[in-house]
Amino acid sequence: MTKNLLSFFVLFSLLSFLRIVIVINNVSAADESTTAASSSKASSSSSSSYYPYQIWDPSKIVTKLKEWNEKYSESFVTLITAQDEYGLDRAGTSKDCPFDENGDGCINYILTIQDLKVHPIGSESSNALPEVFWSGCVHGNERVGPTAVMEATTLLLESAQCESISKPIEEANACRRLLERKYGIDNDRRQWLARLVTTRRIVVLPTANAVGYYRNTREDELLNDPNRDFPFDYPDGTKCMKTIAARTINEVMRRHIFQLGLTFHGGMEVVAYEWGAPSYYRFQSPDDTAQAQIAGAYSNYGGGWRKSHPYEVGTMNDKVYYVRGGMEDWAYAGSWVPELVIPCEPTTYSPYAKERTVYNNATLRVFNMLVETSNHKTPEPSMLGTSQEVLNKDFTEGNGHISRNIRLSLLSADLVQPYVRMVVVNDLALSDDIVPMSVSPEPIRVMIPKHSQTISVEWTVGGALDIDETTLWTSSSSHQSNTLFRTREEAIQKGFQPQEQQEQKLMSGKGYFSAHGPQPHPSSSRSFDSNEILGPVFVAELDVSNLKNPGDSVTVAASARVDNAWTTTQFSHSILKPDSGPQSHVVNARTNPDWYFEVDSSDGMNPNGYKKVVRGQVDWFSQPLTIVVGDYDDTIGLTPAGRKVTTVEVSKRFNDDNKNVLLGGGVKPSSSTTNNAGRYPVLVIGFVLATIFIGGVLVKVHQQKNDPRNEYSSSVHGDDDDEYDDDDDESEGEDGSNGQNNSLSHRKDVELSNIYRDVLS
Repeated sequence: MTKNLLSFFVLFSLLSFLRIVIVINNVSAADESTTAASSSKASSSSSSSYYPYQIWDPSKIVTKLKEWNEKYSESFVTLITAQDEYGLDRAGTSKDCPFDENGDGCINYILTIQDLKVHPIGSESSNALPEVFWSGCVHGNERVGPTAVMEATTLLLESAQCESISKPIEEANACRRLLERKYGIDNDRRQWLARLVTTRRIVVLPTANAVGYYRNTREDELLNDPNRDFPFDYPDGTKCMKTIAARTINEVMRRHIFQLGLTFHGGMEVVAYEWGAPSYYRFQSPDDTAQAQIAGAYSNYGGGWRKSHPYEVGTMNDKVYYVRGGMEDWAYAGSWVPELVIPCEPTTYSPYAKERTVYNNATLRVFNMLVETSNHKTPEPSMLGTSQEVLNKDFTEGNGHISRNIRLSLLSADLVQPYVRMVVVNDLALSDDIVPMSVSPEPIRVMIPKHSQTISVEWTVGGALDIDETTLWTSSSSHQSNTLFRTREEAIQKGFQPQEQQEQKLMSGKGYFSAHGPQPHPSSSRSFDSNEILGPVFVAELDVSNLKNPGDSVTVAASARVDNAWTTTQFSHSILKPDSGPQSHVVNARTNPDWYFEVDSSDGMNPNGYKKVVRGQVDWFSQPLTIVVGDYDDTIGLTPAGRKVTTVEVSKRFNDDNKNVLLGGGVKPSSSTTNNAGRYPVLVIGFVLATIFIGGVLVKVHQQKNDPRNEYSSSVHGDDDDEYDDDDDESEGEDGSNGQNNSLSHRKDVELSNIYRDVLS
């Protein structure tokens, strides 16, 4: 009976394997054809779904916000209104915003983007998320901003939702292909956007001046200018907080600790920063170095085209004009320049308590930059751009005022906090370390061949412009946690030590969005997917000659220190005003380990509010990566292109029964234009390994009844031991025919299976 079973199994295995190879070759050929067709950026409308951008009308914004709330309210978004949450009036009359029901006038909608599964509201991790603020418009006739922030939100939510899909793999692939057709978003850019959703909190106020946007007017219905309505550099408290737009922004700011913010305008083309107040005319702020670098990055990533150059950058006093009551200076300095802040006592609308404009020392330290989006407040449709290759600033054919401000918005979310990510081991491109809605993602684990003397490890650094120093850390212990270290001392306590390089202990470079581009360039990577890495690539050779036996392991992590130049200034003390060190959260949160502020928004006016925290640190660590020795000598197989697969990643993510599978070549659901040389071998590798394991178990059960490994076989096959109790086990030698029929017969099958069991346990 057993021999018949073995014969049937071997025949079935060979036929199935042949079928998989045929299917893979056919699919691979089709994908190669697709790749070649799509590599030229002149995609036809039949294969692409990109679209020209158009200015969103007010009703479309409201409809889309409600759609997102219905679709993502348990995963990525929270939608509130200033009227329900803060008790504010509605601006306008019965003729304004008729789509806003249950009352006269316009409603102010506030959308918060946050991974609610990974960071439940009120949790410690939620409280500590870095925060970003996007204001679409305070002047209602400046039309680019609201559409830009809504389109940017679209990319974030669609990418996060798509990246969260693991099974079925067909659905995951379909979602990724659609993103590529609509926006040209490849694997790494999709993962980048998903990371922003899962590791930040982004508050979007599309139309602070909702009635002005509906009427297409600069002011509100009372002819008050919202950007002269904030309590900064005003001598008269009756002249501020007269508008619902300003009150809405004020209430949002009081409940958060934003580090970066954008407020969109129109009539010029410039990115401007503090100072912009008359009391500080011809002076520089203490954060000028960081402001200038960040504004330059915004301009660079926004890009230009034939009819519009990249944005100019500079202070509002120099590039625009100074104003009293401006939102930008108030948001930047309202918490630490008390002599220029006055409590407001407006007489418009319902009474607004002056206590609401008395601030703590934490809330108003925001780089809230002014973006003058376009010379024309309502640009011509042909100047708005398209969704084609929208994240590629160099694709000028699709660039426009909407396109570049989408990129600029997303960059603010990236720069709000540094991060380090392991990307490659040997030539294996690793799968993404951040997966939306994954509450307890498994640690990253990679298997390398026996007798390896050295391996190559690569990592990148994001959320920063200057990488001052970065290095690799190693530990002989296996770490089962994805918790990031906050300090070097903590890493050392956990058993990690910095890895010395042959020539130097530390490396440095430039961030992906710096003026010089990523340095070291991603082309230095050994991975065949290096063109997709959004960041500099640092490479270290790791000595693993001490890992002698299958199952031996080493855990690695990378750390970085960044943007220390932001703590310095090129100006003399007489030019700085106030004369002090940097006062913003975004600078101190990455350069000052003693920086700590919190806001408890449970203040009676917001009984369901939660604490927000910003805490400084100087060392930024990647998630740990465990590298384990497998029981194979050189290669675990070949790709359809004949490329050796020497290093594999272990993951449960794309396996339907939630068990570990081996991923080769950074395999993950990919877009139609991604090189699939690594993707399809997973089917072959997985099938061959299953064949080895099951076939090996059937053979060895009859060879070694008393071998302890039979216990593992039983745990796989259940309690049907009687099936294997025949007396035919001695009819096959040590090199039984089952091994001869296996394409990887040179391996020790059962030993290999046990090594995988040990690694995956």
